Amino acid sequence: MKYLILFGIGLLFSCSQKRGCTNEFGSNFDRDAMVDCCCEFDVEKIISDLLGQHEMTETCSSQPNQYTITIERNQDSNEGIIISNFNDQNTSIEANWNSDEFKLSKDFFSSDCNVEVTGSMHLNNGKVHFIYAAIPPQLCPDYAPRTCESRAL
Repeated sequence: MKYLILFGIGLLFSCSQKRGCTNEFGSNFDRDAMVDCCCEFDVEKIISDLLGQHEMTETCSSQPNQYTITIERNQDSNEGIIISNFNDQNTSIEANWNSDEFKLSKDFFSSDCNVEVTGSMHLNNGKVHFIYAAIPPQLCPDYAPRTCESRAL
């Protein structure tokens, strides 16, 4: 009997949490949802809404840095974008839609080292938000691996 009561209480609390889409890219995003389910994505609208300039603040291993990025449609991909001035480095990076977020990926050279950048882009309170890592695949004396976070102001 004791276990039946505990099961009933557990069931009551688990059912009381509102279910809905917790991903801000979802066309059916529900800010009040506590349990994620059933997101629907209109990738064309998502890309259209992201196009243009965004003022960013970024934190890596050092002091925060502020800069402007430009997001454009990738003409070579139906579900991709190009982010210009990424990391305030006057370089571009591609991001492609991957089921519920944009995935970032690029190799570039810095201080004579090849650096792999991987990460993702989300929305946070309706604003662009990146989390990514920049890691050289081999030891580079002038480049330390870093994890960065960049948010639209």
